[in-house]
Formats: sequence, C-alpha cells, structure tokens
Amino acid sequence: MRLLYIDNLRGLAILLVVFGHIIQYVICPDSFDNNHLFRFIYSFHMPLFFIISGLTVSIEAVTKEVAIQKIKRRLIQLLCPFVAWYVITKLLLGELPSYELFIYPDSGLWFLWALFWCAFNFYLSMMISHYTQLPPVFILLITFLVLFLFAVFVSGLFGMGMISYYFLFYVIGGVLGRFREIIPCIKYRYHIFIVFLAVSVLLSLLWHRDAIIIPVDEPRWICQINQSRLFRVLTALVGSVWVILLSTFTTIMGGVGKKTLGIYAIHQVMLWITPISFFDKLHFMNDGLLFVLSVVMVMSLTLLVYDLLSYRKITKVVLLGKYK
Repeated sequence: MRLLYIDNLRGLAILLVVFGHIIQYVICPDSFDNNHLFRFIYSFHMPLFFIISGLTVSIEAVTKEVAIQKIKRRLIQLLCPFVAWYVITKLLLGELPSYELFIYPDSGLWFLWALFWCAFNFYLSMMISHYTQLPPVFILLITFLVLFLFAVFVSGLFGMGMISYYFLFYVIGGVLGRFREIIPCIKYRYHIFIVFLAVSVLLSLLWHRDAIIIPVDEPRWICQINQSRLFRVLTALVGSVWVILLSTFTTIMGGVGKKTLGIYAIHQVMLWITPISFFDKLHFMNDGLLFVLSVVMVMSLTLLVYDLLSYRKITKVVLLGKYK
C-alpha cells in the first residue's frame, strides 16, 4: 500500500533543496555559507533524502535474482539521469563531457550517484545475508565499515566519502521503514515536532558545511564541534525527524513528491546554466521578495520542463528516472 505521507515527505524535502539552492545561487552567492537559513536547511536536508529512500526498503535477506533486479532498476532510475544531465549541462555551457564525472561525481548531480551506490551496497548486503544466514543488520554493519575504510584509502575519489557517510542514513531509513505505517499515528507528534524543530534550529546555529569555511571570528570550539562526525549526524537526524513528522500533518506536497528526481535535476541544471549577471540584475529587490519570486519562478519553469519531458518514454526514463 502506498503511504501518502511519504510522497508528501519527498515533496517537502525537494522544496527545501530548492530553497537552499536559491539562497546559494541567487540571494547571496558570495556569502551563502554565512546565511542562517541556508545553514539550517543544509544541516539535514541531504541526509533526509537518504533516510526517505531507506524508508521504502526492507531490511531482510533476498536472493541473488531479487538483488540483481533491484539493482538493475536503481541503475536505470539513477545513473541514466546522472550521466544524461551531466552531458546536457556540459553541452549547454559549450564544454565537452569528461569521464572525470565518475572520478569526481560532485561535478554533476552527485546525489544520484551516491544514492545508487547506497542502494547497490544495501541489496548486496541483503543477498550476502541470504546466502550466509547471518543477520542482515550484522552484514550492513560490516558493509558500512568496509565503505568507511575504502573511503579513507581513496581519499575523496569516486565519491566514496559521501557514499560511506550517506549509507548510514540510508540504513537508518531502512530501520525506520519497519515502522513506516505507524509514524502518522504517533501520539503527541505535534508536540514532538515542535521540540525537534526548535532543537534543529539551535543546532544549525553551530553547524557549518565545512570547518574550513567557518568565519575566523567564530570561537574555536565551534570549529571543533563541526569537525565531529557525531555532531553532524545528530544534527541531521534531529532535522530529519521534524520534517518527517511535518509530512504527516498534510498531503499538500504529495504531487510534487512524485516528481522529486526530475525536479532535483532540472532546477539544478537551470541554475547552473543561468549567467550570474542575470541574477545580479534582480538585486534591486528586497531579499525576501527576491527569494519568494525566485522560488516561484524556478519551480514553475521546472515543473513545466518536467511535464514536457514526461510526454516521451525515452526522456521520461533517461532524464526523469521513471522506470518501473
């Protein structure tokens, strides 16, 4: 049975992504790391997406045939758009695509790359569990440790650092998935929502994307906190909880939630290829008004392009990842 609040959750999450990118590319492109709303959103929004993806899987052993089928489906859904949008973006910018995309996936839509490898390692672990008769959770723990060690040795290549980090949230989502049908029924979830939102705001005041970019006038202890992986995981989890609970209050973003991959790709490419000079001309407006207008404009154009691409099966699969 399809749970409507999960589509709503995806819609809320992609809206937060658009908000963050509008701040980054339009509102304050030179100082977005010091923008409190940007830091608040970025402190949890990408881990949230991996948790959402994990919510839809089951932590249970599977046969080789099932694992291959699942991995094949995710390969087409995620890696086809990952490569296709990279090629399109490069051509629109007058540049030639390069194989370096696979060495440094953050030069493209890195989320799709990382999510594919999280899914790949998850189903590989479930298959190993089936044939070894070892508990799935134990195999997942071993997989996480192997990914972490591999990321240390390759030092940033192939996106291994982010794959090992986000795999943790993917598995956390899988654990939560066992309770996905009762999440909308949690007693006092409105009160829990308010508490976690407040704590998330407070934690985000200490959070920075990278300890290297923390302003020099910030206390040294803030830098030390940001270098703590535990702090970053905790901040991401707290932020994710309030958004998950918020998604159970209404279904207004459910329609958008069914189009998240396409929205993620289209709006990002749109912002990449738009000249900075165009955004500069808009700064005669108040930042608040500029933010609202930018979100409306970007979302409207993105959804229009999405609908146009949906008419053809080939573009629907290759660019939007719509593969059953």
